Amino acid sequence: MIQVNKVALLCLQWTLGVALFIQAALLARSRPETHLPGHAGAPHWIHFVIAVAEMLACVLLVIPQTIQLGAKLIGVIAFAVLIHVLHGSFQIGPLLIYASATWVASHRQLA
Repeated sequence: MIQVNKVALLCLQWTLGVALFIQAALLARSRPETHLPGHAGAPHWIHFVIAVAEMLACVLLVIPQTIQLGAKLIGVIAFAVLIHVLHGSFQIGPLLIYASATWVASHRQLA
């Protein structure tokens, strides 16, 4: 197994948690008539539910005892990707990067 620097993984974990939390909070606070890039077409309640789930997962991701539970954020991100695609928005690159980083950060305890 490849040995990865634990400090680098900790930095990834916190950067991911904070950045996604901020993005999710912006999405949750957006008004129904305001469309964020890549979010047009979906009802506001879907944005809100996804945003709240993301924020909860982000908090869990940065607490050492709940990292694996926070890693379920990948499922929330996958649902967001599905919603994007179903609404004809294929701007999912950042979501895929977030999912990959979540997967890596969730393995911090194993390194």
